[in-house]
Amino acid sequence: MKTLIFFHLPVIDTRSGGYYFFVFYLLAFSTAITVFVFSCKRHRIPFRTILLMVGAGVIFFILGNKLFAISPAGWGRVFTDPDSCCNEGRTVLGGIAGLGAALFVCGKWLGLKNVLSDRLALALPLGMIVARAGCLMAGCCFGMPTSLPWGIRYGAASAAFASQLHCGLVSISDVASLPVHPVPVYEMIACALIALVVWITRRFWKASGSRLVFTVLLYGTARFFLEFFRDPFGDKFAGVEFLGIKYVQWAVLSVTVLLGLFLWIRERKVVDPSTVRLTVIQTGDARYISLAVFLLVLFTAAGT
Repeated sequence: MKTLIFFHLPVIDTRSGGYYFFVFYLLAFSTAITVFVFSCKRHRIPFRTILLMVGAGVIFFILGNKLFAISPAGWGRVFTDPDSCCNEGRTVLGGIAGLGAALFVCGKWLGLKNVLSDRLALALPLGMIVARAGCLMAGCCFGMPTSLPWGIRYGAASAAFASQLHCGLVSISDVASLPVHPVPVYEMIACALIALVVWITRRFWKASGSRLVFTVLLYGTARFFLEFFRDPFGDKFAGVEFLGIKYVQWAVLSVTVLLGLFLWIRERKVVDPSTVRLTVIQTGDARYISLAVFLLVLFTAAGT
């Protein structure tokens, strides 16, 4: 990142953005996995269960990250041209959905009950703080133009510059974009606050799994409002507006409302929190081996 002296705004050169994106996402996975494993070991969850869950979580997160970013037109050629349609972009919302699928698959197949969900409640926002640093350097989640003093500028090779050039806000001779909202920084702050709130309220929730649901609900709420600062060009088809709100915001709002209802209902069902226990049902080796084989095949087939 090149910073101009004194009162000039920082200019982020995205020509090496792909490298920084990759590095920070590796660090994000490492951070989330470390927090998750530490939490699991504190609750004496078997190591092979932790190992399989980590593998399933990473694979399903990457798959969800890709699949939920495919446009409606892209789904039309998913079988004829899978390489192009699966490289249209990434979305962390799909990654979170993938994590939910991983929890469901592992829980059902290994006979896990009330074990893994809440172990992700802190790991998820902490990992996303690191990941968004990669988004900041890559310039993929850039914001709308702003006159606020903390605005940032991207170089002429960035998507932000291309968006502003398309809208006639900059000319081809300019070396950087107009100042934009640092949306990834906003999201890093939001995720830090989410982690803090989740930690403070960790003993408030009665039902197992509610802590993770609360985490996702908070992130969905933050993401809904942050989208007002994000340039629609960066959201591609999900940035198209309907009734003044982007498609992605409608989706996030719907899921957040449903999660809120789900959280309220399941909390009301638990009268005595002391009856909720972490339980690992003893499962034969065959189920662990078969799940490991399935994940290996899925990993190979998906090219993750």
